[in-house]
Amino acid sequence: MKLEDKACVDLVKEKKLGKVSFVRYSLSLNKQHDGKLDMILSELYTWFEEMGMKEVKELSVSLGKGRQVLLVTGQFEGAILFNIFINLTQTTDGFVKKLEVAGTDGLYVFNSESEEAFVSSCIPKKDYEFEEVTAKSQTWRESILSQVVKGGNS
Repeated sequence: MKLEDKACVDLVKEKKLGKVSFVRYSLSLNKQHDGKLDMILSELYTWFEEMGMKEVKELSVSLGKGRQVLLVTGQFEGAILFNIFINLTQTTDGFVKKLEVAGTDGLYVFNSESEEAFVSSCIPKKDYEFEEVTAKSQTWRESILSQVVKGGNS
């Protein structure tokens, strides 16, 4: 399982998001991956199953662009709504993957296009953890700090 998927599964299993009510999954791949839809859906199934979402109560599927764009909306048991968008017509290299899992106590968001791809509202931000100063670094530190005191290189 991909790291971003596992991170989400762990949050759901640990109940850090609370009761999940909505899941959105979007994946756009280069058109060279035509024929891989079955593999993608299998991966998605495993992801949903690991989060405890197994029984689908409602399902609606729409296809576009010669069956290469797929939109799936539905509802799992427990009133968990889901939206899946898979686009196999991208003309650029790479992929774009976006995940959103909303719960009563938090939100998990992953966006592969973002510089900060992972965000969660339920994980507390940590302070920077400083390490002890080492004697080995003294000369190097002093050479930098002396320039700071002087106002930089002149």
